[in-house]
Amino acid sequence: QERAPGFKCFIPLAFQPGGDQFVEQGPTPFDALNVIAISRLVLDNFDHIKSYWPSLGLATASAGLSHGADDMDGTIEKERIMHLAGSSAPQGLARRQMIETITAAGYTPVERDGKFNPIEVR
Repeated sequence: QERAPGFKCFIPLAFQPGGDQFVEQGPTPFDALNVIAISRLVLDNFDHIKSYWPSLGLATASAGLSHGADDMDGTIEKERIMHLAGSSAPQGLARRQMIETITAAGYTPVERDGKFNPIEVR
């Protein structure tokens, strides 16, 4: 990454145990927040660390913003991948909910494009 920067973001995904009984439960919220915080410290050459709400749940993802994450992903109409693996997070999140969640966490929501450039909302 330092020699040939190419990654825009690191997304620590929480394991979803699903229904196969391979593992009884995924990481605790405490564990997930620790991974975000350690990622921010260790991956100092990554501009963005994501707190991915479909993987972590909305409350933990929101807390991730104060643990080193600077992105929660966007509004998703119907998330499928994490839910096929057993996620109990909402399947979709409206723009209004995302704004309220980020604001309640004490941060200013900013819409961005896929390259993390802020975009003007009309």
